[in-house]
Amino acid sequence: MNVKTEGIVLHQFKYSDTQNIVHILTRELGKKSFAVRRSKNKRSSRKGSLTQAFYLVELEFFYNSKKDIQNISEVRLSIPLQSVINSFVKRTVSLFLVEILNKAIREEEKNYEMFDFIYNSIRLFDRVDKGVANFHILFLLKLSRFLGFAPNGVFDKDNPFFDMLNGSFVSTEPLHAYTLKKNQANLLSSLLTTNYDGLESIVLSGKERYEILNIIVQYYQLHIDSLGDIKSLDVLHDVFND
Repeated sequence: MNVKTEGIVLHQFKYSDTQNIVHILTRELGKKSFAVRRSKNKRSSRKGSLTQAFYLVELEFFYNSKKDIQNISEVRLSIPLQSVINSFVKRTVSLFLVEILNKAIREEEKNYEMFDFIYNSIRLFDRVDKGVANFHILFLLKLSRFLGFAPNGVFDKDNPFFDMLNGSFVSTEPLHAYTLKKNQANLLSSLLTTNYDGLESIVLSGKERYEILNIIVQYYQLHIDSLGDIKSLDVLHDVFND
């Protein structure tokens, strides 16, 4: 079956002396793995240069459902990114997010709404100049809805705790350790109701940003067994704590 689709590049690694494997979230077939030749040949070299993490691409390939790894016929940039590629800070954020996306999204998933959210979020991130340090926090909170574990409810005087295991604001403190108390629960609730156009208005100290991001990553780890450690998290913390 010939497929033409938009895609979001998530991860690339060396498979052999002649090939890389690239994970791409496609709009039409979900997350798929592709073989890309490592060669000095202009055609192969161009494919490799266009399959960097977070790139937005259009690709063509013949899909064989019996194969785990597909072969790309054609690939081109759909939206050329500028600041995401050239800004060290934005590139660091991008690498953190694609690590989570690559681990969180399963191969068999196809979800137009989730794809469009991620695709449009990347485009917005490329344009913004202010609030960059808060983008990944809002992105992960919004993404949780598409992954099936969005926090339920809001913080108020009747529900001053957040139960991370059950994903809900609750009236009484849970007996387990995965609980956010008043200040952190209130901050989480506030962020959940903030849209991207409010990025600049979010005021967080370095300590608060460090803590809330760790909480969100832990929340993901509690709800996605395969997530494991996020290697790029410490690098991201270093960037925003300098």
